[in-house]
Formats: sequence, C-alpha cells, structure tokens
Amino acid sequence: MMQMEKTFTVRDQDTAHAVGNEGVHVLGTPILITFMEGVCHEAMVPNLASGEGTVGTVVNIKHLKATPVGGTVRIIARRVGGEGRRHLFAVEGYGDKGQVLSGEHERAIVDLERFLEKTEVG
Repeated sequence: MMQMEKTFTVRDQDTAHAVGNEGVHVLGTPILITFMEGVCHEAMVPNLASGEGTVGTVVNIKHLKATPVGGTVRIIARRVGGEGRRHLFAVEGYGDKGQVLSGEHERAIVDLERFLEKTEVG
C-alpha cells in the first residue's frame, strides 16, 4: 500500500500573502497543495522504474482551517484506488487546532524523457 506522512512548518514564504493575497499571513492554499502533491509523489517513488516520474492530474481538496506562520501541518496521503499508471490518494492534513486539509489527489506515472519531449519549452 502506498502511504506517506510528512510534517511541514509554515514559513513566511508559504503564506497567502507571499503568493499575492496581501495581508493574509497564514498558509496559502497553493502552498498547501504543493505540500500535498509532494507527499503523494514521495509515496510513489519506491514503486517507480528507472526513468519514470509522477505528475499531478487531479486536485480536489478542501482547505479547512488557517495555519499561522510557525505552525505545523502534518499531511497524510494514502493510495485508495486507480488503475494502470494512475493512482488516487486520499489526503488529510492536521495542524495544532485540528484538521486543515481533506480531499483527493490523482497522480500519473510518466516516462520522464517522453513526457518532457512533448512539452513546449522556450
């Protein structure tokens, strides 16, 4: 079973303020998603073949509670389904005052060289 748990400490650069929502000095949703995607990716790494990577394909989460700078968020990702190269994770996150994240995230396994050849660069 693919599962991973990781704890993050919120820094100034992780706030909504830092990503453009001026004056909102709590964990920004885009950063929470970045944390969550990283945890899901790390859960998949042991199962990847040489030359493979993962990419996010679906994000469906609720950001339930604000986390201040200096606070921590523990993110838990557990594979709950998928088929072939696609893997679906249930994701949860907890801070000092309860649950801050709930939802699902899908990642796909890709051949990195082939995937990058298909992208538009410069």
